[in-house]
Amino acid sequence: MVEKHEVVDALVTFGHLLQDEKHLSEQLNGQASADRNDLQERSERITNKAKSLAAEILEVNERLAEAKARNMAAQALIETPTTRSKRNQRKSK
Repeated sequence: MVEKHEVVDALVTFGHLLQDEKHLSEQLNGQASADRNDLQERSERITNKAKSLAAEILEVNERLAEAKARNMAAQALIETPTTRSKRNQRKSK
């Protein structure tokens, strides 16, 4: 199961990628066309990484929610007395 710290690490990485993209976009506006093409390619790569990471974060959150639901269902099964144990409880009173 994915730990919460892994989600936090992914979000931090996502934030850094967004900052890099913003910085490159700002540089892009003040550069010559040859440099602009290089910066544009770098910006697109970072944008794609950010999109991929965002999708991964959503998938991880989905898996965490599913795991939480399974754990809650399992806990409910553990806490629910069975028919036999209910009968035994009545006899002992």
